[in-house]
Amino acid sequence: MRALRPIRNIDAGDLVEMMLVVAVVTIIIIRVSLELSGYPQLGGSGLHIAHVLYGGLLMLVALILVFALLNISARWAAAFIGGVGFGFFIDEVGKFVTNDVNYFFEPAFSVMYVVFVILFFALWAIRRASIGPHDALANALSLLREERDGALDAETKREILALLGRANPEDPLVPVLRERVLATPTTERRNVTPYALWRARLAEWYQRKAEQSWFSTAVLVIMIVYGLGSLGTVVSPLTDGRGVDGQSEDFATWFETGSAGLTAILIAIGLAVRRRSRVAAYRWFKAAILVSLLITQ
Repeated sequence: MRALRPIRNIDAGDLVEMMLVVAVVTIIIIRVSLELSGYPQLGGSGLHIAHVLYGGLLMLVALILVFALLNISARWAAAFIGGVGFGFFIDEVGKFVTNDVNYFFEPAFSVMYVVFVILFFALWAIRRASIGPHDALANALSLLREERDGALDAETKREILALLGRANPEDPLVPVLRERVLATPTTERRNVTPYALWRARLAEWYQRKAEQSWFSTAVLVIMIVYGLGSLGTVVSPLTDGRGVDGQSEDFATWFETGSAGLTAILIAIGLAVRRRSRVAAYRWFKAAILVSLLITQ
């Protein structure tokens, strides 16, 4: 029996990213809605319909969409529905890690945070994975399924041709597909998801702001303030009279102190190299923010 050869989906990173964003937004909406409505309960006669059940149902719907439909748009719909379902599911994690089924278990937020950090690293690994010639050809064939009325939009044509350029040129399918795509009429852009439009507009807005003169100064001020705040976290256990002997502070406090210190060091390095290279400084600042988000927080 031949071993299964996985074929990478070039849209996997964007799909996972959308799922994570939708899941986080869903959790925020759920928590705010429940707080405003006084935490109502659905059910009666001793029954309580927890919203984790809705999450499982929505994730099932997402799976059925992927199983049943070959359209690329179905993947995006599944990522959105699955993200909402995962948000409903993980929001109730407090009930499943406590003996008294406590939805308000405060460390549940830490559990959620760790889960999303792990998923962030999974997304990072997916984006960094290379695409081989066989993957490129398979994705080009997948994109050709979006042809309708004998036409393709210009963006899809460019993407298919780029993928064929990365495929094995000795494969007899490659020249045939290239000729087919070049001969296909071009139509207006189609199959653009609302998430892709929102992300593109946000990127354009950010690019415009980044080109303005005040942007660099604002980043510098924010990093200095952030670095000073991190230094405050480092100094606090040593000056409050409790942690001088190293015995009265718990491991979590000292771990937070160490990661905050690393954040301050990375920001200091960024400030030091800024005169030589602003790009290098921004990379150090990015590393500092990632340490703060993924470890300190």
